[in-house]
Amino acid sequence: MRWLLLAAFVFSASSIAQEEKENLYDGNHLLERCQLAIGIMDNHPPKGSDDIWDAGWCGGLVSGVAYASPKVCQPKGATAAQEIRVVVKYLNDNPGKLNLAEGSLVQESLAHAFPCTPKK
Repeated sequence: MRWLLLAAFVFSASSIAQEEKENLYDGNHLLERCQLAIGIMDNHPPKGSDDIWDAGWCGGLVSGVAYASPKVCQPKGATAAQEIRVVVKYLNDNPGKLNLAEGSLVQESLAHAFPCTPKK
């Protein structure tokens, strides 16, 4: 009986730990990563390799979504820096969505700024 109770305790504790684990791929973390990217673009040196990694994560995700999404039609001459700034502005303007998945938020923000107009 004690083993059963111990097993139940361990299982419930690990379940609680899983629920409390933060989502590293939501809008909260994306905003931090993209703000780092903007800082680096604006000549504020990164504090370490983690900052470089995070800024690169943002840049890669934003560029990838901008390139691959059928909902995003970038104007000619749009730059990666402009796209990242669009994402940061959207995230700052919509704090209630920061719990959502980062990829969806990037697509939503870029599609809002660079919508594809239907052909007539």
